[in-house]
Amino acid sequence: MAASILTITVRFHGVLRQITGRAVETLALPAGTSLQGSLERLVEEHGPALGSLLLDPEGTLSSQFVLFRNGKLTYRAEAESLLAEGDELMLFPRVSGG
Repeated sequence: MAASILTITVRFHGVLRQITGRAVETLALPAGTSLQGSLERLVEEHGPALGSLLLDPEGTLSSQFVLFRNGKLTYRAEAESLLAEGDELMLFPRVSGG
């Protein structure tokens, strides 16, 4: 029996778009993948430059970016929440300054 697959859309903004070389990516993930798992998959595909912005040295969600899931601001505490078919993630670099 084949494992169930879900498809999500990831939209990259700012420097994240430069690192990945694309604005939008579709990911096919095993059902039961967490938000954290999807970001780890992106790091596997795009390398340490993306990883340094998405994950902190302990491997948890970094504070170096802002994440929206289906148009709603998503927090680090939600890292283990499971993704659903058709979810859309939007990743923005954190803006600082005055």
